[in-house]
Amino acid sequence: MRPSHAPRGAAAGTPAQPAAEEIVAVDAAELFARYESSPEGLSGEEAHRRLRRYGPNELPSPRPPHPLRLLFAQVSHTLALLLWAAAALAFLAGLPQLGWAILAIVGINALFSFWQEYRAGRLVEALHRRLPQVVRVRRDGIEQRLKASEVVPGDLLIVHRGDRVAADARLVGAVDLRLDYSILTGESEPVERRA
Repeated sequence: MRPSHAPRGAAAGTPAQPAAEEIVAVDAAELFARYESSPEGLSGEEAHRRLRRYGPNELPSPRPPHPLRLLFAQVSHTLALLLWAAAALAFLAGLPQLGWAILAIVGINALFSFWQEYRAGRLVEALHRRLPQVVRVRRDGIEQRLKASEVVPGDLLIVHRGDRVAADARLVGAVDLRLDYSILTGESEPVERRA
């Protein structure tokens, strides 16, 4: 059974469901009605039907481009190509200082953009590794542990202290809940949340 301090949430985020702005404005009873769920959770049969309909609760595996390909992209986009042409024209016009200055700008911009994109790719990989593999849900009135990929819209997630949230969810009940958003926002202090 769920301890009294554990918050509960109903999974959301499918195209057929209402927008997030709408979801936060409704009470729990209406939320359960919209998702055709209940405080007892979905039935196992209904969860399997929804899993077939919506697919697994997974992000696509991040596959960062090779660093050389990423660097090539930084020196071959439209603006960079225009700057290459401007540098060539400057050399043809007998203005080598201007040509070298333009080439330096292209190089500095390419290195800076490459570094930013490379780091962004690494952050996406790190976020993907932090996703939970196993979650607790209430189905058929019983708390169950299952793969995070099997969470479906309308599932009642049960989150205990230290757990990671496995899906976009609306909080329907909580006692003294604080969430760590540092990996998403950089916020250093846990943020208090209420249903």
